[in-house]
Amino acid sequence: MRGMQSSEATRPAEWPSGNWRTLRERIKLALAAVFGAVVMFVCAAGVVVMLDEGSPQSAKYFVLFGLLWVPILAFPLVYKPKANGRLAPTERTLNGSPATTIEYSSGPLTVMSILTGFVSLMMGLGAYDYSLEAESDGYGSTVIFAAIALFFGSFPLSYLLGRLRRGYIAFTTEGIHQRGWAFESFLPWDSVMGVSAGYQGFPMTLIIAYNDEGWRRRYTARLWRIDRIPPTPMMDIDYRKIGDDAALVHAFIVEQVERNRRPLRR
Repeated sequence: MRGMQSSEATRPAEWPSGNWRTLRERIKLALAAVFGAVVMFVCAAGVVVMLDEGSPQSAKYFVLFGLLWVPILAFPLVYKPKANGRLAPTERTLNGSPATTIEYSSGPLTVMSILTGFVSLMMGLGAYDYSLEAESDGYGSTVIFAAIALFFGSFPLSYLLGRLRRGYIAFTTEGIHQRGWAFESFLPWDSVMGVSAGYQGFPMTLIIAYNDEGWRRRYTARLWRIDRIPPTPMMDIDYRKIGDDAALVHAFIVEQVERNRRPLRR
């Protein structure tokens, strides 16, 4: 759904107008990009030197460390709120009921998986290379590097197994479902009180409940709990994780809640 209304016109008063990133943040990103470019250039030069000296074993680490900076620099480009005028709710079946869904963006979690995968690969190769010298140096370094490789490798594995997921916010006749990166949460309409806009350096929508009656929640990942369930009965939607226009999604959520919530019974 495009062009339904102006994103700027529907932006909540709690959110700042204009570009989400401050001048200071844009300067930091620019400096990080310059630093990353320098690192990749040094790594490329290191590859040439190592190959010239007949040391391909060392050259591969320069290659991997240089490539590591690609997801590092890409992450802030995908992990940010959008003002793109796009609102594209989808219809799906959730627990046997039709659901109107706003999907999270796949970008941030994919980039994090690539980043941790690269670190795991580097550490795994380090463990293998140290194992070749284990007779003289012992197995200590091999074990340490292998443990680090397994730790970081568990992130993309959790993503592939569904423990970590792209996520969504879904509205059904029963209530609101939120699938975060590492958790699931459900609020029935009887418990939903209302919606509020929040801003903590990035725009948020808070769906607030009267009480925890009917509030169901659980973590789907044990090791990588990279987002958290709120301590009180509510849902918070972080727009850095969503690909649609933040202001339009907020207005859509307000509309859904006002249409479906039920007054508190006394």
